[in-house]
Amino acid sequence: MLAARRVTLDPEGGGDDAAGIGPSGTRGANLNLEVARILAGFLAAAGAEVHLTRDGDFAVTEVERVQGSETFNADRYLRIGHRLRRFGYFYSSAAGRQWAQGAASAFTMLKLPAPAFGEEALYALQQTSCPSMYASWARVDSTADEGTLLAPGALRAEAYALFVSLVREFTEHRRAWPVDSLEVRDADGRPVAGAVVTLGDALTLETDRAGRAHFALLEPGAIEAVVEDRRVRARRVLLDSSRGAVLTGSRGD
Repeated sequence: MLAARRVTLDPEGGGDDAAGIGPSGTRGANLNLEVARILAGFLAAAGAEVHLTRDGDFAVTEVERVQGSETFNADRYLRIGHRLRRFGYFYSSAAGRQWAQGAASAFTMLKLPAPAFGEEALYALQQTSCPSMYASWARVDSTADEGTLLAPGALRAEAYALFVSLVREFTEHRRAWPVDSLEVRDADGRPVAGAVVTLGDALTLETDRAGRAHFALLEPGAIEAVVEDRRVRARRVLLDSSRGAVLTGSRGD
């Protein structure tokens, strides 16, 4: 799907720069890195090459981040943060603006609240030679947003929505795909939050508080859904005609 595409993921902060701190002490830099790692997995599974500007909790200068991306020859540069509610682009970048709009559309499509999009004068957005975007879905210093970010499945859902926005970037005719969802329940019929669901060969999602995961039908055809969890094990082939499937299974241990 994304063969030969090159994407730089730039998790904001690191080291002494917390990139925002939540009321309960959550470091934005840690959330940023976790989303970047999840997204890197999605991109690699789709055939893309990925460059992370940092892969640990250490400081990286703005110049180093941009230089690393330029050496990598990235097609897209995505900075991931959680200090604002904003999808940002450099004011003179029409491609960046288009990407930010597409990201907002992807989040809405996948039933996630989309922040506003607008101009951001970040050094990296100004200096990269490829289209770039600053993606900050929620702000960690907000009590409500911190709770949302720490909820089951939230970071993986965020990473998946960013993945869909990138697939859209590399699709000749940009469009919105149909969206499906599945729900995982235990043997007693109760929704299972935080259950890991594998779709197809490698796409791994996680259920939210309601035991539900949303996903876009990026390619036609049947998809196998597998749940391997200590609370429930289930397997089902999802057909184009089967929407909103409920996967119920026995305990996984």
